[in-house]
Amino acid sequence: MLRGRTPLAAACILCIALAQSCSSDYSDDQSFVWGVLQSQSGGLPEGWVGDGMNGWQQDPGAYQGTYFNSFSSPCDVCITNNGIVYAADTQNHRVCRWDASGIANGWIGGGQSGWQQTSGTVPSGTDVTYFYEPSGVSVDSQGSIYVADKRNNRVCRWTGSGSFDGWIGGGEPGWQWGQAPGYGDSPAHFSWPVGIWIQGSFLYVADSNNHRVTRWDLDGTPNGWIGGGTDGWRSDWGTTNYSPDPRCFYFPMDVCVAPSGYIYVADMANNRISRWDDSTGDSCGWIGNGAGAWLLTGESASPYSMLGYFNMPTGVLATGEAVLVSDSDNNRICSITLAGASTGWIGGGSPGWKKYDGANGTSEMSGFSTPGGICLSRSQRLYVADKNNHRVSRWSMVPLSVTDTVPPGPVTNFSAAPGGSSQIDLGWNASGDDGMTGQASGYIIRYSTSAITSDYDFFAATDCPNNMHPNSPGSPENLALDGFMSGPQYWFAIKVVDEFFNMSMMAVVGPVTIPS
Repeated sequence: MLRGRTPLAAACILCIALAQSCSSDYSDDQSFVWGVLQSQSGGLPEGWVGDGMNGWQQDPGAYQGTYFNSFSSPCDVCITNNGIVYAADTQNHRVCRWDASGIANGWIGGGQSGWQQTSGTVPSGTDVTYFYEPSGVSVDSQGSIYVADKRNNRVCRWTGSGSFDGWIGGGEPGWQWGQAPGYGDSPAHFSWPVGIWIQGSFLYVADSNNHRVTRWDLDGTPNGWIGGGTDGWRSDWGTTNYSPDPRCFYFPMDVCVAPSGYIYVADMANNRISRWDDSTGDSCGWIGNGAGAWLLTGESASPYSMLGYFNMPTGVLATGEAVLVSDSDNNRICSITLAGASTGWIGGGSPGWKKYDGANGTSEMSGFSTPGGICLSRSQRLYVADKNNHRVSRWSMVPLSVTDTVPPGPVTNFSAAPGGSSQIDLGWNASGDDGMTGQASGYIIRYSTSAITSDYDFFAATDCPNNMHPNSPGSPENLALDGFMSGPQYWFAIKVVDEFFNMSMMAVVGPVTIPS
C-alpha cells in the first residue's frame, strides 16, 4: 500500500507555485559547468527558440503553441557536449530536441516511439511512452535522457534514439515498465518529482511534494534522501516535515551538485537556496534574506525583489565560481558568490548584469516571465526555460572580446567493426580543441547506408546520440552502437566540436556489415 500525503493536501501552495513556477534542470554533468564571467559585456541575450519558427529569434515573443517547434510552458532545459538542447515542454506533455543552430529536431512522448516531427496536440497518459507534465530533463554521459514525469510520479529513461527504457518511482528498485505508479513516501517512491541532476553514477531528484531530495544509483536503486528536519542521508519511510528548519524543505523544485561536492537545492516555498554536504547529507546553510552569507538559522526568507532575496526560486546551478538561481516570481536569473553574496541579475528587458531591485516580467528578448530550468554550456552560454514566455532563451555569459574561431582537428585512426548481432563498435584517437592542442568539448557522430563524402551527406545522415567528453589529444576512445541489422552496409562519420561549436573536418569509415 502506498503511503504519504495526497498532492491535493497542498493545493493552496501548488495552485500558486506549480501553476506559476516549474521544475528546473541544468547541465547535468560537472564537466559542463564553467565559471561565470561577469562584466559589462557579459549577460547579453543572444536569442530564443519556439513560437513555430526555426533558428534563434531576436524579436519579442513567443506564443504558446503545439507545433513541433513551439512550446507550451517549458519548465526545464539541458544541453549536451555536442550542443544538442533538450527541453521539457511541460503543458505539451513531451520532451523536445533542438540542435545548436536553433532548429527543432523532434520530440518524444504521446504514446510514440522515436523522435517525432509532427505538430498538433500531444496527449498525456500513464503508459510507458507517455508523459503527464514532464518538468525536468537531464542527459547522462551515454546519451540516455532522464525525464521527471511529474504528474505520473516517476522518473523515466529514454535512449538517445527516442525509445522508452524504463521508469523508477513505484516503490521497487530497478527500472520498471508498465502504467505509472501512484504517489508515495517510501525511499523508492515520488510525489511530484521535478528537478533532476546526474552526477557520476548518481541521479538526484527534487521530490517536491514529499519535501525532500532523493538520490538513486543509475541502475534504479534508491540511495537515500535528505530533508525532514535531520542531518544525514536517510532510508526510512514517512511523511517529511516541511518547515523553515535549515534541514527541511518546503516544495524543493531543483537540485544540483557542484564541483566542490556541495548539493544546492532551490527550496521554493521557503524562498531560499539551501546547501548540503553530498558525502554526509548534512545541512550546510541557506541564503535568501539579503545577509550575503550562508545561514544556519531556522527561518524562511521573505519573498522580496531586493538584491539578495528570492521569490519562489525554481532553478539552481552551481559552477566553480558562482551559484546561479532562477528567481522565478522575480522574473530574473541571479548570480551568487560561493560565499553567499549576491552579485547581480539579468532580465527585466535590458541586457547586462544589474544590481538594483526588480525585475518585471517581459517578453522582450532580454527579459523573462517566470523562468524555470537553467543550464550552462561549455561556451558559457546560459540556456533558460522561460516558462510563461513559452520559449527557451540563450544568453552569453562571457565578455564580447572572448572569441575562438579555430576548429578542433579531426580524429585519427577512425575504425568500425561488428561487435555483436546488432552492434557496431567505433574507435578513434582524440584530437584537440584548437587543432591538436587542448581538449575539445564533444562529438557529432552520424551513419548512413550510403557513402558519406561531403558535409551535405553528413548532415543528412542519421545521428548517433552521445554525450561523450573528449579526452586529451591522441587518447584512444570508443563507442558501442546498437540497433543495426545484418546485411546492409553502413558508413560512419564523426566531427569534433569545441566550446564555441566550431567543428572539425569530417573523418569517415565504411562500409561495415554485420554478418548474417
